[in-house]
Amino acid sequence: MLKNKKLVYLLLPLVLLIWGLIFYRIYTNLHGKQVNSSFRKQVTKEIDVSNNEEKPKLSLNYPDPFLKSASSGRVKTKVSHQPNNLHSQPINWPMITYRGMVRSEKQKAKVMGFLRVGTKDLLVHKGDVAHELTVLRIAKDSIQLENRGKKRWFQVRGR
Repeated sequence: MLKNKKLVYLLLPLVLLIWGLIFYRIYTNLHGKQVNSSFRKQVTKEIDVSNNEEKPKLSLNYPDPFLKSASSGRVKTKVSHQPNNLHSQPINWPMITYRGMVRSEKQKAKVMGFLRVGTKDLLVHKGDVAHELTVLRIAKDSIQLENRGKKRWFQVRGR
């Protein structure tokens, strides 16, 4: 109880001081103090605005990146050099599940990946070909395979 009394005697004047400052600022803003005109003259500075400074010139003679095809007046078409039979036949990827990778302790460069293609489990290395699939890259969480020229990443699934 004694601690609270001392705290009240300390905080009460502080609260009164803060509220007094708040009311004083409100009063001075409402009634407005007259500022001495000589003070205003001292505060005011003359700013010399000279036109001697050279303004940088913008170079606007570059092509618009968003209207490249519209500005040329012609539409560019991409010519494909691949036979049309690859585009007409969609590639059917077999059911592939990537289970993870294993790295040899002795040979750090030797990395193997666990794959399930259809119902068969496979242990593959980089560059191996199995079921028309070529292993391009093996990572901890994904593997990149190629099937008839099309590349695709597979994420780790299932344990």
